[in-house]
Formats: sequence, C-alpha cells, structure tokens
Amino acid sequence: MKIIKIFLPTIILICACSPNSINPSEISGSRLKELEIENKALKSEIKSYEKDWAVIRGFIWKDELPGFWEIGYGPPFLEWRPVLVKTIQTSEKTAILIEKEINNHYPKSEAPGIKFEKIQDNIAYIRILDGEFFTQRMGSTGAEIYAAMITFSFTSLENVSYVYLLGFEEGSHAAPGIKSRFDFLQLFGLIREKKRFNTE
Repeated sequence: MKIIKIFLPTIILICACSPNSINPSEISGSRLKELEIENKALKSEIKSYEKDWAVIRGFIWKDELPGFWEIGYGPPFLEWRPVLVKTIQTSEKTAILIEKEINNHYPKSEAPGIKFEKIQDNIAYIRILDGEFFTQRMGSTGAEIYAAMITFSFTSLENVSYVYLLGFEEGSHAAPGIKSRFDFLQLFGLIREKKRFNTE
C-alpha cells in the first residue's frame, strides 16, 4: 500500500500534464519518427537491464551448493559468464576439494595454480603458486577469468563472501588483494562504460 500511495500522485500529475505537454497534432512527421526510434531503443535497453539484473541477482543470493565454477563464453548471452559445473557436498574438506578442481582444470603449463590457506572473517585466503605466470603471461583477460573462477568457486561456500589472493607481487595483469563476485561485473558485460544510444 505504501508504494501505491507514493506513486499515485505522480501518476495523476503525469496524466494531468500530458495533454498540455505533448499534443500529437503538433508533432511533425519527422519528430514523431524520432520519438518512435527513441522509444524502441528505450524498450530494448530496459529488456537488457532486466536480463542483466537476473544475472546480478545470482551474485547476491547464493542459493547454489558449494562447487567448482568455470567462466565460459557462449550462448545464450554471447558474453563471459560464470557457470557452476560441479557441486561438492559440504564438509570439512570442501575448500580443499575446490582447490583440487581448480588446479586440475588446466594443465600445469597453462595456469599458475593455487593453494587454499584458510577461511577467516568470511574471507578465503588463496595463494597463487606462480605469481609471475599469473601477472605476466596470462594476459589481462586470462588473469581476470582465472581470478573470477577462483572467486566464484570459493564464495560458493556458505561462510565465504570474499577471496583474498596472495603470494605474488603486482604485475601487468593482476594484483594481490580482496575479490568479490561484484568485481567481475564489467568482465561479464554488466557494467557499461557509455550509453548505447543518445536520448538528447
């Protein structure tokens, strides 16, 4: 009921003002066409944000079982997306099993490798075994995907909200520090640096 009380005056005001502010008979054919194009673009943008919100919601409400997450590219989004590929039953060894899944996902020659250290204050501490490989030889996207895989996998644990990557010095493509699922919104195309259309 509170929502209705808040928005009802606004709706009435808009309805009352609309006939005076926008008179269809006074709009030229070219301007009407422009408004139709802008309206179509706005509807498309709204649908895109609704799709993005569905993905972001999965970052906020962790309703999945603990497990190993992979960062894949392809349909239906045609963008990078986290995918839970293997669930792991909760136990004292769950974090170690996640570590094993991540280390077995790539050949040793293609990934730096990790070691689970501890969980403290909702933070999983993860040591990168080959810092030079991680920061210098994976490229920016490769390092970010690897960090996202670590982050999503360990934050699937009920008592973990953040991951702290340690054991290496800052390099060209990565730096030590705390990561959360929200740090990868731009990688997944959920943060836009500029508007897709001009409304002016």
